Amino acid sequence: MLSSTRPALRAAVAATLGNIGLGLLVWIGISTALLQTRGNDFMSLRPLQNSALLLGLALVAGFSAWLLLARDTGGTRARPRALASLGFTLLADVALLWLLAQKGSAPGMVAVVGAVLCIAALATLCLSSIALETASAQLLVPAQLALALQGGSVLFFALMSSRWPGQMESSGASSSLLMLSAIAAALMLALWLTGGGMLPWRARRERWIGLALLLGVPLLLYAWLMLLPAHQRVAWWLAMAAVAAAQVLDRGQRLSRP
Repeated sequence: MLSSTRPALRAAVAATLGNIGLGLLVWIGISTALLQTRGNDFMSLRPLQNSALLLGLALVAGFSAWLLLARDTGGTRARPRALASLGFTLLADVALLWLLAQKGSAPGMVAVVGAVLCIAALATLCLSSIALETASAQLLVPAQLALALQGGSVLFFALMSSRWPGQMESSGASSSLLMLSAIAAALMLALWLTGGGMLPWRARRERWIGLALLLGVPLLLYAWLMLLPAHQRVAWWLAMAAVAAAQVLDRGQRLSRP
């Protein structure tokens, strides 16, 4: 069980949802910028893109409210920079939604706005970690960035599995999940080892549970997707729940420290 106070738990949940939303916008921005020349393939993804952009907008808007109220631990300039980057991300999200809704939008302009959205979301992830985290470890920002990109990709594939016409090809997506999970788990393990270690087990059980959720569950779901591809929708949403729980555990244990 997460050993944190209620305020720490609420903050951990809010930050996790915001980070996953920003990670989702990173991948939407990348896919939009890269798929402009694919013609009908890009048009078939339009409903998925709209849903992902709206969901990302809702998650990031909620994150902005939390960011305004949360304690700034990165210095007097850290919060304004994070909020400015966040506002730019929201504007880019709305602009991309508007462009995709217009008939005859210039593909080059759509690609540029998608790239801007990706860059703004990445900047917000880094700046918000600096502004809000009390830990001073050098690996904190890259670890949080890896978690956000992992969570955003899992959410993107979960949305895709729910909205894709027919059965989605799962080998490429599941391999991406495994690679991102391995990177996120390796960075988090390195962060934990430089911040108190993994032993004794009872005192560090949240870290062991988080590691199992970050890497163990994706490994099991990878095998599931390979053996039972027809049940990929359930597998992707289970992966989403595991990744989100791991992030809440990690952030909650840090925020609960005095």
